[in-house]
Amino acid sequence: MKAIFIIFHALAEYSGITKKIRYQVKALNDCGVETELCYLGWDEFGNQVRWVGDKVQKNFGNGIKAKVKKRFEYNSLFNYIIDNNLSLVYMRSFINAEPFLISLVKKLKQRGVKVVMEVPTYPYDKEIKELSRSGKITYYIDKLFRNLLSKNLDAIITFSDYDRIFNQKTIKISNGVDFDSLPLKSSYRRNPEVLELLVVAELHYWHGVDRAISGINEYVKSNPKQKVHLNIVGKPERVSGFALKTQVENLGLNEYITFYGALSGKELDDMFERCDFAIGSLARHRSNITKIKTLKNRE
Repeated sequence: MKAIFIIFHALAEYSGITKKIRYQVKALNDCGVETELCYLGWDEFGNQVRWVGDKVQKNFGNGIKAKVKKRFEYNSLFNYIIDNNLSLVYMRSFINAEPFLISLVKKLKQRGVKVVMEVPTYPYDKEIKELSRSGKITYYIDKLFRNLLSKNLDAIITFSDYDRIFNQKTIKISNGVDFDSLPLKSSYRRNPEVLELLVVAELHYWHGVDRAISGINEYVKSNPKQKVHLNIVGKPERVSGFALKTQVENLGLNEYITFYGALSGKELDDMFERCDFAIGSLARHRSNITKIKTLKNRE
């Protein structure tokens, strides 16, 4: 079987989402499904393009027109799928249900191609809190069309326990880790005097890092014998991220908490190696998530 794994955004090597997508594509290939990864990005000249593997599938050019076309131009992708006899399309939802995508799915189904869509987090309606104005517009368009899109799919892939999502049957899978891509920790308590804690996240409000900070504040006030230090890895580029820095400063915890920004590759591996305990999501209830299999915890 030949398949294509389609995402509707660019890759970022520091992103856990990018790592997860690469794990999935590798797993499909390891299981005998010849799978290509399709994603948006830029070429060496700064043109906005759609990649399939390491080849440009469609060059949209640059400027505003290119930004619009890359979101709604699917004819060339349809032709690529048909011309290369791909029998399965695996899409990863980017909260982007809209008429052009629905049209693509309908045309593929008419040609006998199986189409499934992964909904990474469900329900996601509570997550719009941090979206920009344009992001919220995209979300409301998605909300208007997501049931119609789902109706034309063969199934929805979910990491939850829901039997149906948007009135479509689900296929339940679980997040996993590619051990070939992650080095195993080789040391334990490198500095027994300090317990090194670690958070690696994009610092959304549902990660609940503020709760970890508050906990450290209460712990420090108790004059403990065991010292602790929290290492926060991630880009504080949204309101909740900046709020964490403000919280640390207001509580006077700069000695106990360090922000590193985004790390990847060896820098991130070294951070895991020197830390003793990693912290996963602490506030998924804020986004109304009660059933989830997070990649963060597995890593």
